[in-house]
Amino acid sequence: MNLKIQYFWSALFFWSLISCQENREIKVISNDFSVEIIDSAKVDYLGQVNATDFQKGKGLFFDRKTNTLLLFDSTGKILQQKTFPSEGPESVSYIGGMRFQPSGKIVVTTLVGDIALLREDLSLERKIQMPFTTELRDMMGNARTFDFYENKILIFYPGRNGKNPYLRDFWRENPLIEQVDLEAGKVKPMIRLSPESKHQSDFYYERPFPKVAIHGNLLYLHLDTESLITVYDLEKDGELLETLDFSPSKYVQWEGQKEQVGYVSGNFMSRARSHNVYALPQGLIIHYDEGINQDAFMNAGLKDKNNWYKIPDIQKKYLRIYEPELGWSNEIVVPPIISMIMNIEDLDKAFYAIRSDEYLGEEQEYVTLYKLRLKRNQ
Repeated sequence: MNLKIQYFWSALFFWSLISCQENREIKVISNDFSVEIIDSAKVDYLGQVNATDFQKGKGLFFDRKTNTLLLFDSTGKILQQKTFPSEGPESVSYIGGMRFQPSGKIVVTTLVGDIALLREDLSLERKIQMPFTTELRDMMGNARTFDFYENKILIFYPGRNGKNPYLRDFWRENPLIEQVDLEAGKVKPMIRLSPESKHQSDFYYERPFPKVAIHGNLLYLHLDTESLITVYDLEKDGELLETLDFSPSKYVQWEGQKEQVGYVSGNFMSRARSHNVYALPQGLIIHYDEGINQDAFMNAGLKDKNNWYKIPDIQKKYLRIYEPELGWSNEIVVPPIISMIMNIEDLDKAFYAIRSDEYLGEEQEYVTLYKLRLKRNQ
């Protein structure tokens, strides 16, 4: 072969290698996302939705006013409907949190401290007998204070030795999670607060609402009075691995006080809160709102319930995604037309939320589901 031709083909070969390598280096996976509504469906139910969950194509609604639980599919078709008695051995009332087990059965927690296991037809299988009474006297709607690991429930259930979560020292002096073995019936305390938490200080803050999420052997714990999410290894009996900070651009909180703090949010301001933490194969997602500071709260007249309709346009809600290889995503705006996100199981799967008819100023005789997806922007 002519020597010049050999040089040409050799140069072309090496240039192509370099070009491919450069292309591989330039191609970076983005951690910038947006939320898209891709479809909707109707659940033929006239009532309130106070708690929800969704997993593997099935969803749950609980209506606290009628004490009714609904099971439906992604098309909105009602599969089961159960109204529970409010008293007696079969009673299940004031559900605050509920989740599907991997088996398809359902675990619910109530405002009176019951932990109940329901069959797939929504009938009551049994109630878990805890060795002490909970000292928790309120529970947020759609509360995610528990999750599952093997045959166990790991739950925020304060009250061991009569300890009270409304006191400052509770958070730094006591285990925060109870591990309930569903087969053996044993209960043991686990998980200590991160040393980086502000609740380790001598100051008083508003009482946080914990969120618990588990994937594999990792447990994520978030107290929504701060922007920290602590990661624990359940294979090592809850050993603390790291503390993540999702660093919101705005996260309104009442400053620490030397004297005990009562209920501040709703009187002078609206503190930021997390709604859910979702543990995923790829990492985790936190859903939170930014809160409303004192000036904006008072200027909008939000002490008056008649003005609460203004809140969705004043206070932004966000998702933020953590992927170990990429870190935190952008703050992903959740449209105010969304009232509740029911669950997020995977970054690459669609998920479901409830439309806010109140925000639209409409009254419907059904509940509208939105099907959404997370779009990774390039």
